[in-house]
Amino acid sequence: NPFYLETIEAINEEARHHQMTVAVASARDFDTLLKNVERMHLQKQVDGFILVYSDEKDPIIDYLVRKKVPFTLIGHPYSNEENIVFVDNDNQMLGKQATEYLISQGHSKILFATNTTHENLYFERFFGYQKAMMLANLPFYPALTFEQAEDYVNFETTIKETEATAIVVIDDLFAVRIIQLATMFGYKVPDDLSVISFNNSIFATLTHPYLTSIDINVLSLGKIATESLMAQLNHEGSNAVQLVVPHKLIKRETVLNLNNLA
Repeated sequence: NPFYLETIEAINEEARHHQMTVAVASARDFDTLLKNVERMHLQKQVDGFILVYSDEKDPIIDYLVRKKVPFTLIGHPYSNEENIVFVDNDNQMLGKQATEYLISQGHSKILFATNTTHENLYFERFFGYQKAMMLANLPFYPALTFEQAEDYVNFETTIKETEATAIVVIDDLFAVRIIQLATMFGYKVPDDLSVISFNNSIFATLTHPYLTSIDINVLSLGKIATESLMAQLNHEGSNAVQLVVPHKLIKRETVLNLNNLA
């Protein structure tokens, strides 16, 4: 996912300004990742950590809080909020504004699609979608979750049953997959199905139609997270705090204005 690559690039750049080097810990599962983090901490390979995700099943935060290791989280924590410095967008507002934009374009039957249900940004963006639909007195639907093979098979049935004309997708990378899936079932984007997503990543302009997306300012997320960690390491501010990074809607080609067809 380009989000992580762009974030790490921003962290590297900001760390360089502080004469610090960056080591990356990654793994396919949390047990392995925790062992890597424990080793890096116990062997004093690093002074602190930046977590570039927020996951419900993550054991890393508990370890870092328990051991009083300086760290900054990119995302919203599930617990220990009073003890954590975290940097994030207002993901509930992101979901709300993405949905409101579709509504402003004349769409009333709107779905929400995701390929993850254990990351905090999913809950926040889905809540935002629900809020926008309720405020507009429109029906909202359960999230379309794509975590098993049959979920992809059932996509066409859901579109037909709901008569949806638009869909909010969890991020750009998965939005490209949704567009491919819609095309496979004979739906044309945006003529038959409008799509809006988040991150404004490289995938937004790799293929036509260009993707309408909300830019979450990834570079600022990485930069501010690094600055916050440096402040902790320099004992300039270790109290828990949330720093909110602004966002911006980038209008491109995947949302059809139904008002013009009335």
